Amino acid sequence: ENLTAVVTSAQIQPARNYTVTVSAINTVYRGDESTPRMTRTSDGCPDAPAVKSLVSGDSCGLTWTSPTETRGTVTGYMVTRRATPRQDTEESNAEVTSETVELGTNQWSAMKRDLPANSVIRLTVRASTCGEGGESEV
Repeated sequence: ENLTAVVTSAQIQPARNYTVTVSAINTVYRGDESTPRMTRTSDGCPDAPAVKSLVSGDSCGLTWTSPTETRGTVTGYMVTRRATPRQDTEESNAEVTSETVELGTNQWSAMKRDLPANSVIRLTVRASTCGEGGESEV
């Protein structure tokens, strides 16, 4: 019979190897431990990358450094642009676009003429492992 056990503990960390043994226990006896097996916890979500904004002449953009704590292997970055019209401060009316950036690029830029006019532009960057991490905001 196959059994699955779920273990939760604040001491178990994402993206780490653990050795596990199993034994049967009842009110009378504790059985022998099984042969140790190594298992790996799934990746967690990375911290937010450190971001610097760049604005020059005809373009604007971002550069960033990798998150301090990755909790797994970073597979890429997601840059999200939220453009809210200046005359409408309601975030729900914002135009939202997202773009995946290749690993190792660590930068994003756009020509000012390609951004929505008369809008407040909010950019965020998230690192991805098996899930998206914390958001850096500019």
